[in-house]
Amino acid sequence: MISIKKGSEHTDKPQWLSEYLKIDKEHGRSDSDDSPEDADEAAKERALTSLLRKLAYEDFSALEKAALIDEDTCTCDSCKDRRAWTNETLEEFKLIQSYWLELRQYLRIIYRLGMKGSITTIDENYHSYMKELVARLCEVCNPHQLYQRLEAQVREFVMEIKMRLLQLMDRLAENPQLPRLFLSGMLDRYNKMMNAANEITPVLIQLETEHLSQFNLTWKMLNQRLFQTSIYTDPFFQNSVPLFTSQLSKGTESDENRTLIKQFLNFDDEITLVEGMWKDVETRIHQYTYVYM
Repeated sequence: MISIKKGSEHTDKPQWLSEYLKIDKEHGRSDSDDSPEDADEAAKERALTSLLRKLAYEDFSALEKAALIDEDTCTCDSCKDRRAWTNETLEEFKLIQSYWLELRQYLRIIYRLGMKGSITTIDENYHSYMKELVARLCEVCNPHQLYQRLEAQVREFVMEIKMRLLQLMDRLAENPQLPRLFLSGMLDRYNKMMNAANEITPVLIQLETEHLSQFNLTWKMLNQRLFQTSIYTDPFFQNSVPLFTSQLSKGTESDENRTLIKQFLNFDDEITLVEGMWKDVETRIHQYTYVYM
């Protein structure tokens, strides 16, 4: 149980916490004809909904330090029950938060090892443990909010890849081998990212089966889409890549260049296919959020 005391040094509460604590502004009054029991249950439901939205909130010190219980707190049975329920719920959501932080760390480990080509060094027991953890998260959390937070993690990783590609282009700006080095670098990073996505897919199988499938979406497709929208269709890359492929095609007809061009064309076909499929995915997601969010 969390021990929370009133302290003069912690009088300012985060806005979202203040909204959560404001369950019944005027004790004993109701804006409807519902019974006190119904009103109390509705208040608890609102509080639970508020907490669910804080899945990614990372600093629980605010919860422990906030003056949740005032010295002049009402002592009626209803308020006592509500305070006990609140403390228990905070403990539960701290546990959920710890699950999310473990999952986020797992994603970062896999993607970074993927870039180094070292995914095989991950212990299979680690994958199994994370699969069980994701299953628990799917049971207690809004699956679409979990999906959105996972998407944000991948997007962050893709932006790291983008920055490295831009740095590569800047560093080799005067190098005549830039077209070959850039295209090979981009394809290498894409392939390694897809290998990482494939490694993670079994861990997210419950989320993919029970939630993403209704959008005709897979974890790998999400990764492909984010790579496309954040990197490949970026105006800077769109202006550079055709020039690079043209230079390679007109240059020395080496086996290396021909192989690279073929690999790039396969990549372009794959990304273009995902772009066409995404229209249906996006429509389904919009319909879902309109109904349920």
